[in-house]
Amino acid sequence: MIDTRDGADIEREMAIMKPGGRILSLIAGPNKQFAKQLQLPFWKQLLFSLAGRKWDRLAKKAGVEYRFIFVRSDGAQLKKITEIVEQQAIVPAIDPHQFDLAHVKEALELVAHGHPTGKVVIKVQAG
Repeated sequence: MIDTRDGADIEREMAIMKPGGRILSLIAGPNKQFAKQLQLPFWKQLLFSLAGRKWDRLAKKAGVEYRFIFVRSDGAQLKKITEIVEQQAIVPAIDPHQFDLAHVKEALELVAHGHPTGKVVIKVQAG
């Protein structure tokens, strides 16, 4: 799963993921794994470990793997993300409810207070 929202959603996302799943956050925050991947000095790894311990603890409890990357305007990075998504056959979960523009309010209500089983899609038709 790729998280592009905020930390509050990651907790919910981890809770619904299958054990062994992976979550890649572009928002929530770096952790020790991030510092190791960048081969930062030990003291920075320690700082990142402390900063990201909440996410690591939640991931361990859920039996999933948490990773973080800094997002920047970088064509090479976007290409790499595309390759990972394609190689791992990552497909987002889509909630079965169908919404059109006339029912945007209901779609937003589902996102805010319902329990969608994936991304909520609003279909737009060219008139």
